[in-house]
Amino acid sequence: TEQSEQSYILGRHTSNRITWRSGLPINPPMVHSVACSVSGDFVAAGLESSTIVLFAGDGKRLNHLESLYGHTRGVSALHFIDDLNLISGGNDRNIFVWTLGSEVAGYNVFHGEKVSAFEGTHLDRIIVADLSPVIQVLDLSVQ
Repeated sequence: TEQSEQSYILGRHTSNRITWRSGLPINPPMVHSVACSVSGDFVAAGLESSTIVLFAGDGKRLNHLESLYGHTRGVSALHFIDDLNLISGGNDRNIFVWTLGSEVAGYNVFHGEKVSAFEGTHLDRIIVADLSPVIQVLDLSVQ
């Protein structure tokens, strides 16, 4: 027996139809933040769905490595300290410190505000911008 595939019309532009075939997501989670590691070997994307997606580059394309879960709302800021340490801030007002490698581990620090941006090269001196009028320097090297 022949199996029929369902298609749905999403819109029209003159005589062309834009269709969506069943089984594909109609609205994938929007990217809220991106970061590239210092070496350029890794890229992280913070999604509206509260997930961080980690990719490795081979020079021409990005290959999915890992998905990181911890935030409960969109991931608004990402920053690589080096190839093994990634920090993330979210709309949930949490900051996560991720140790990457064969065993991915992370811990979180409640920040109290939605994080907008990070900067810094060492976990003990991370500059954090949030929705408040104050820029803070945090020590994220200890849990």
